[in-house]
Amino acid sequence: MYTLSDEQIDFILDDIRARGVRREDLQFSLLDHVCIIMEQHMQEGYDFEKTYQTVIRSFYRRELREIEEKTDYLLNAKKYIMKKALLLSGGLSAACFLSFSFSKIVHSSLTDFLLFLAFISFIFLFLPLVILVKFNETTLKRERFILVSGWIAGACFFVCMMLKFLVASWPAFLGKDRPNLDMVWLVLWLIGLGVGLFAFTPAYFLSGIRKPETRSTTIAISILLVAFIGTQFWLTNLRPLRHSKFSTVRVEPVHPPVQTAGVALVNVEHDRVHD
Repeated sequence: MYTLSDEQIDFILDDIRARGVRREDLQFSLLDHVCIIMEQHMQEGYDFEKTYQTVIRSFYRRELREIEEKTDYLLNAKKYIMKKALLLSGGLSAACFLSFSFSKIVHSSLTDFLLFLAFISFIFLFLPLVILVKFNETTLKRERFILVSGWIAGACFFVCMMLKFLVASWPAFLGKDRPNLDMVWLVLWLIGLGVGLFAFTPAYFLSGIRKPETRSTTIAISILLVAFIGTQFWLTNLRPLRHSKFSTVRVEPVHPPVQTAGVALVNVEHDRVHD
């Protein structure tokens, strides 16, 4: 059986690299396959380059780098699918929000349904895919903490917005019996504000302030976040929390009824008449 020389093997490896294959493990894998096939078909007197061109063309349709693209796709198929789903769900949410805005302007009967669909697609499709995709893209604990805390704050905010919509539109949209969601809304709202103010904002500030190129932007955004969250907390009505069953109940003393002098005199005269 014909044996390839070291110069011929180096020629094949250089050609594989020149054809766009960048992964080193894939380069040597292709080199092994090509060398085995050529040694099986080569005989004394055969032209090396012509035989090589015939063998290498059997590995692709258009270009050899297609093999690397297919390999990357198979290795990262889950990531590609999740990213496509992320883009589709985000596009659906944006389209529903825009359609809701237009239908509200023209006073369409589909306004409530479009807003409900926008909230559902955004909260239960887009936000979970965001945390899954972005969480796998970074390995730093600090970046993951910023991502998770920001996601919790944003999720609580939009869930509260959906609850406000449901309470306002429940009689016409979902039936006659409207539940009392004030306490649920207030708890989620305070959780979102607390996580955003005491977890996300400090972590984002400390992460960005260390980099000179992002220092000024980080300071400006952190100030805006603190101002926004503080304003939202100032506008929050805490009355349901104060009057909940978990708060201290104030018991008023009960006094016996006081009988006036006029009523007592009438009772005495009434007794005398009966006597």
